[in-house]
Amino acid sequence: MRRPMDTATSYTLTLVVSTSTRLRRAIFFCVTPDNVIHTPQLGTILPGVTRDSIVQLVRRLSDSDLKLKVGPVSYATALSATEAFLTGTGAGITPIEHISSGEESADFACPGPVTQMLSDMLTDIQSERAPDTMRWLHD
Repeated sequence: MRRPMDTATSYTLTLVVSTSTRLRRAIFFCVTPDNVIHTPQLGTILPGVTRDSIVQLVRRLSDSDLKLKVGPVSYATALSATEAFLTGTGAGITPIEHISSGEESADFACPGPVTQMLSDMLTDIQSERAPDTMRWLHD
């Protein structure tokens, strides 16, 4: 995983895959070729503010061909994705460049077009360059 392309820092991320081969981290998102954004449902970790913001933004994109699926995300789904990203309060939206299990791997555009669009949308609201129709900002 790499931070946005304007930095030279790289990171390694380990996602825990359960015995049922489903990704269990709620901060993980992947976009499949059919324009479905997959993210695990909340479970044993606290809900993230940035994750929730992305979920709300995608749900409001009703005029686009993007769809949201919250629920189990299989490793096969992640490997077949066209792009992937993580969310975090401090990290914002962080694109993922590579996923590997040791046996299988996938490389992604970094950032991919959907990741970049969602990042821009969120940043524009936070920076007050776009209307805050969801009333996230407080004075």
